[in-house]
Amino acid sequence: MQKISILTVFLVGFIILSCTRDVAPEITCEGVASWDENIQPIVETYCVYSGCHDGSPGVPGIYNNYASILPWLNDGSFDNRVVGTGDMPPNYATGPKEITPEDLDLLICWIEEEYPEN
Repeated sequence: MQKISILTVFLVGFIILSCTRDVAPEITCEGVASWDENIQPIVETYCVYSGCHDGSPGVPGIYNNYASILPWLNDGSFDNRVVGTGDMPPNYATGPKEITPEDLDLLICWIEEEYPEN
């Protein structure tokens, strides 16, 4: 009977430790991100290059400055594509194919803080 108890305690402890290691650290966003300080370079890296959000014919949205990206922020399409569906940049992009976790965290903070400009 004692062998079963020791094994049970070991398994429960293992499960608890395994679960706590998988929890992502919480991000504190307040005052972390602004367009002028750190979002514009991220958007330029992943969104604004030849054929994508640079004003090319047939491409929706121009993201090269705060005023031009605002309509896409206000209607929620930027948030949805970048964070919601996570399909930006697309696989066929000529630039980077994936946003780094650090840059994605900054974008999420910027969105949560309602897109501060500076």
